[in-house]
Amino acid sequence: SDFTPGGLLLPAQQKTFVDVQIESSPLLQRCRTEIIPTPTYEIDKWGFTGQVLHSDEEAVANASNAIASPVMSKVTHVTKRYRAETAITYDTIKRTIANGNLMNVLVKGLGGASARDLTKVALRGDTTLPATTELNRLLRTQDGFLKQITTNTVDALGARVNLDLLDQMRIQMPDEYYSQDGLEYLTTKNGLIHFEQAVSARATELGDQAFRSANESSF
Repeated sequence: SDFTPGGLLLPAQQKTFVDVQIESSPLLQRCRTEIIPTPTYEIDKWGFTGQVLHSDEEAVANASNAIASPVMSKVTHVTKRYRAETAITYDTIKRTIANGNLMNVLVKGLGGASARDLTKVALRGDTTLPATTELNRLLRTQDGFLKQITTNTVDALGARVNLDLLDQMRIQMPDEYYSQDGLEYLTTKNGLIHFEQAVSARATELGDQAFRSANESSF
């Protein structure tokens, strides 16, 4: 049987379902994901945020304030329960069972669709939202990235995504987290379109190239 009593996925199917969710979301692909055995989970964090290199003088010990100490902290994750339900017609079930594709259809279909909703929660979650719509009831289950970020922010004041705005974001980023090689920008579909328009409008060879290859952007 493809199902356990009550319609729950088997352990191997659960992993496949989660893999489909991650593969269906560019944001989730860039997040640390783990299957945890308990409702809460702690992740240790540590790193060096200040100056660690000092002059070395012969026969002179470093002052106590010249000895670097890592910043230690923990992040506690608390799991939230979500449920995706679907209603399938008898004819659809009969066809998919006959073709041996029922589980593939359910896992890929619901997995991909639920990844969109998980991305919304991860970005736009806000526990203060009123429970007036189905989307709000989903978003208010936890605070997302945008709600939790309180420092090193740039207020675009309603402006569209453009090169100057991206430069401001890079300037605002602390040196210890900045890495040009690993830098990526995450934006919405509309934000990407606005950026492509801004670059392609420049009267330069770069603008011509961006106009020709707008659909090949790596944002």
